[in-house]
Amino acid sequence: MPRSRVGPDEIRFAEGDRVIAETLARLLPEIRRKGEDIAGLVSPSIRFIVANRLPSLFSVLRPTWPVAAICGAAPAAMGAFAALAFDPSAAIAMSVSLMATGPVYRLWKGMRQARMWWPHCGGLTFGHPGWWRPTIVLHYPIPPHLPVAEGLCYPSPSADLRLSAIAAHEYGHALLQTAYGRQAVPTWLSEGFSFWLAEQIAGQPLWRPESNACVEEPEPKGSPYDQFGTEAYYRLAARHYWEVRSLADRGLLRDALSAPLRRASELRPQLRVP
Repeated sequence: MPRSRVGPDEIRFAEGDRVIAETLARLLPEIRRKGEDIAGLVSPSIRFIVANRLPSLFSVLRPTWPVAAICGAAPAAMGAFAALAFDPSAAIAMSVSLMATGPVYRLWKGMRQARMWWPHCGGLTFGHPGWWRPTIVLHYPIPPHLPVAEGLCYPSPSADLRLSAIAAHEYGHALLQTAYGRQAVPTWLSEGFSFWLAEQIAGQPLWRPESNACVEEPEPKGSPYDQFGTEAYYRLAARHYWEVRSLADRGLLRDALSAPLRRASELRPQLRVP
């Protein structure tokens, strides 16, 4: 698969997608600059993959797949040894190996969900702090907006503008995911910041003003983000966007993103619409 480098970032693409990869390469410096400026965080090195079909887990992990393979094989080997020798040290080693497989298992589970989202989403972000750099997969051609979103979102006037918004949104996820390491970033903050960054890169509103009413709706049980493309998904996304926009309008976004992230949770109750 051909590749190109843009500063610290890498873009992989099929030969037929070279034009869109060149467009993405022009957009990346601005996305990186604005993301760092808005969040006050240092951007990670990111691998982008432009594809029509969701890449395999092997492609997403590359070039760190040998580490993942070793982590996956180690528990089985250690378990067999412990069963034969009843050696406490082997049992401890097996426990450590099982802990090491956690990131790989979560990525595998995420890939299963991604297969359900892929037909309708424009991009997905994969990665785990300390194991491999973030990988952003951009779906091209970009799927059209779903009708259920029309009352909440503005339609994108051009394919290039939509590409820039999607790339910026996924970049926002990668930025927060890497900046805070093993510290879990609240979903409302990660999604809201990513939508807010996408709007700053697009240079025009992406959410209709009437979508502001979603902030007053009760927090749903479970996560509509697991039901990509439903009305519940878009309503929750709108709520999270407006919450982060409220932080930005009040000059509190950098404060909310400062470590530890406890500060963001303290500010969130104040974000309700008067």
